[in-house]
Amino acid sequence: MKLTTLIKYSVTFFFGGIIGFVSVSWKYFDFDSKIGVVDIVNLAVTASLGYYIASSLQKKLGSNRVEKDLLIDEIKKIKIDIDRINAFVENKQVPFDETVNIFKNISGNISSVIELSKTCKIKVDCGLPSLQSKTKEIKKLVTGSNSQNGQFIITNGHRGHILRLHRLVKSQIFESIIAINRHDHE
Repeated sequence: MKLTTLIKYSVTFFFGGIIGFVSVSWKYFDFDSKIGVVDIVNLAVTASLGYYIASSLQKKLGSNRVEKDLLIDEIKKIKIDIDRINAFVENKQVPFDETVNIFKNISGNISSVIELSKTCKIKVDCGLPSLQSKTKEIKKLVTGSNSQNGQFIITNGHRGHILRLHRLVKSQIFESIIAINRHDHE
């Protein structure tokens, strides 16, 4: 146990003891020294219901959060790869082999998200078809360009179009993450 946690519990216990001592010894509070059977049953039922509600709710929320985080992590991988392509295009240096591999990763990650969303309990439209078509359009513009010395040669017209598509893809990725986070089980 960490020292700070131990200190927090000790301080809380100490103040609880002081409050208990003051409330018992102070004559303003009038306590009956008898506890009835009804009071004990009431306490047991209330504590049991509280425990049941808290544990079942936590279990449901925990599994929901795991699925959401899994989908969001896969979508973030797409964002990282699409940002790498964008950096290549902005710097006007688009290495052939690396770019082709990144597009393969993007395609695989989108397929992975689609498959995960089918198996998860989360049924929400993440805009994946739109995301897939926009990334295919970027791929077509980049890999359809001429290549020279192991690099794709991107024209200024294609470059501007790719950068606009990149902004749309990033916006779609953020919307997907927000939609997943807002989703609750039916």
